[in-house]
Amino acid sequence: MTREDAHPPFADSTQNARARTAPPAAAAAKRPLRPGPSRTIPWHITASFGACLAAVVVLVLGFGAASQQQAASVQWVDHTWRVKRALDRLERQVSEAETSVRAYLLTSRDDLLAPYREAQQKYLATVDEIAQLTSDNPRQLANNAALKSLLNQKWRVLSDALAAKPAGGEADKVTPALLDSTLGAMARVRSILRSMDDEETKLLEQREAAFRAATAREQTTVVGASVAALLLICLLYATILRALKHRAHVEDELARVNRNLSDQVVERTTQLSALSQHLLSMSEKERDELARELHDELGSHLSAALMDVTAVARELKRAGRAELLPAIERAIETLRASTRIGRNIVADLRPIMLREFGLAQTIDAMCAHFAQASGIACEHRLEDLAFTEEAAIALYRIAQESLSNVRRHSQATRVHVRLSRVDETIELVVDDDGVGMRGMPARTIDAHGILGMRERALALGGTFDIKRGTGSRGTMVRVGVPAAVALKGGSPRT
Repeated sequence: MTREDAHPPFADSTQNARARTAPPAAAAAKRPLRPGPSRTIPWHITASFGACLAAVVVLVLGFGAASQQQAASVQWVDHTWRVKRALDRLERQVSEAETSVRAYLLTSRDDLLAPYREAQQKYLATVDEIAQLTSDNPRQLANNAALKSLLNQKWRVLSDALAAKPAGGEADKVTPALLDSTLGAMARVRSILRSMDDEETKLLEQREAAFRAATAREQTTVVGASVAALLLICLLYATILRALKHRAHVEDELARVNRNLSDQVVERTTQLSALSQHLLSMSEKERDELARELHDELGSHLSAALMDVTAVARELKRAGRAELLPAIERAIETLRASTRIGRNIVADLRPIMLREFGLAQTIDAMCAHFAQASGIACEHRLEDLAFTEEAAIALYRIAQESLSNVRRHSQATRVHVRLSRVDETIELVVDDDGVGMRGMPARTIDAHGILGMRERALALGGTFDIKRGTGSRGTMVRVGVPAAVALKGGSPRT
């Protein structure tokens, strides 16, 4: 049967179905609905409804603004305390470093320098944290610069004090000047830290005052909007009562029209599903015929041409016509490339491995070719089962289309293919780590390919699902087919 022979019967049945179902729908569309008692609403009700609706909008916006103000206040309080904690931590680090150096100068014990060394490693990170947290305050920028300068000076003083201590000197020989040299910059450091702390406290008080004022305004707005909302409820109650009779009439009319439309949809869906399955079957047959013709006709011609050109090349070598050999060799390479291309096309149109080695081995080879051609790592876990020819073709085409979509659209680095039996269901899963369908422009999504995969799954009585991949990345295509339909005898191959 040809494609032309297959189409007219469906077209006739579609026209007949349209002829049978069109009159009721047309009559329903032409029949006017009876006017109900609420067709005309007095203008004052409409105006009041609009005013109260605006009040409700103000109420909602008031709640939203109050929530935003509260959230902002909480954030700023947390931000201020983070700054204060960082300032306290920095002061503690500097104080511990100074105490450690003084203790070392007095006792000459190296273990007492551990706090100094630890603070020396950590204080720069604390200074950077403070600078980042206060970067939005212009007054704190100057304080940050002064703080860094003083800390650098402080650390130089501590380093100089350690360097000035006599090697192996006794504690009683340490001069007071050596001890006092570590105290010079600490007072200025504490002064800067207190200034920055006071600035954060002052800024927090200003923001809290602004929050309280905004909260008071929002509360007034909310109270007024609430009163208006109560009026809106009363108006809505009166309007709904007047519209109930008209609504009941409209619902009856819609229910009747929906019943007619549902019957049409069911009938049309059944016809389209039958047509889709028929077209898929015809497509596979045409693929098989085209592959056979390419293999038998084009393949034999290319092979004959290759042998002839190869013979000509040998004769030219014997005749010493070396100037013609490059052109002949290019022709030979072209013929070989054409033969390889033809072989790949035939393999794609008619998967010979599917009939000879089964679905698992075929998908294994397809994954290897996919990884080599696309550079995308293709992991797979395939259970070797005895599939029926129809199920094997359908699952093979679904896997083929899924990998093609991954290669063309996903921008993935890895794809995982799984074929297994789960209880009484055969599952085929293709999961990639690409951008996913939401990350692709709408024009690049192959809707026809997805519909084709779904129709192949439904033709076997199975399910088709496409969603976000593992870890909310990429895309996962999952097909579930009943084992009783997909397998020979409904059991795995032994």
